[in-house]
Amino acid sequence: MIISLSNPGSDSGNLRIGAIRFFNGFDPSGHFSHSHSQVELVCVQEGQTSILVGGHVEQITAGDIFLVGSGLPHSIHTVSSVETRVAIVHFDKIFLDGLITIIKDFQLTGHLAYLCSQGTLWRNQTEGLVPEILKLKDTEGMNIVILLVQILSGLLGQRKYQTLSQSRPKLVPVLDVNEDKIRVVLDYTQQHYRETITLPQIAAVINFTETSFCRYFKKWTGKSYYHYLNEVRIDKACALLMEDSSKTIEEVCYSIGYSSPSTFYKHFKKVLNMAPGNYLEKIKSYKQQNNIS
Repeated sequence: MIISLSNPGSDSGNLRIGAIRFFNGFDPSGHFSHSHSQVELVCVQEGQTSILVGGHVEQITAGDIFLVGSGLPHSIHTVSSVETRVAIVHFDKIFLDGLITIIKDFQLTGHLAYLCSQGTLWRNQTEGLVPEILKLKDTEGMNIVILLVQILSGLLGQRKYQTLSQSRPKLVPVLDVNEDKIRVVLDYTQQHYRETITLPQIAAVINFTETSFCRYFKKWTGKSYYHYLNEVRIDKACALLMEDSSKTIEEVCYSIGYSSPSTFYKHFKKVLNMAPGNYLEKIKSYKQQNNIS
């Protein structure tokens, strides 16, 4: 069941949050890895599900809440032998961007953007925020905005959470043109990760010297550029293996920009703390358990 959270009679220029969707058991639209422009908030009411975010597979159970940002590939799989109910809330990224501007006067501002970009899990929220999320179904008008702000603020205020995606660096909201340069770098990397990218080359994309670029990138992401590039490639490798687990590891290695399988193995284990072969077996087992061909 999909319920519009915007006013059906309102003008297109008014605030539009998105849609809230409830389903029992299996959700066909979320069964396969996908991404979308909306931010997605998921809470498990009953039973248990598996979620896949980038190269990470995690089991979530009743009371858990999961937040996934715009454009982040993910999928949700229910366990066939267990009755499961999951509530899903979609809202537009433009709403999140405006919300960050509002919340920054009261709480940790860029933290919300970071949690969305990583895919973040909060456990054991049955007595806390899950009931608040379910209230969205029967809330109307600006009360929806107020309630959603309260929910996201409540998540921000918690110290215990788990980030799932490996390849997205910590970002704060873009406030000026200089800070926007980091997004240019990230977009370029996503488009050209299969190619050989040198530091002078990526620095030139935003008109920086190599030394200035290294300092700038480290400031914004907390890691070196090559570390991030390797994480992007490994994330793509995981997506390829999930999509088609019949591919050989060597095929995947060459398709994502590595010229040496030994280098690929080394970086894969560094990013995911497991060998590619172990990850492939985990994916095959995951597909078998969830009847995915």
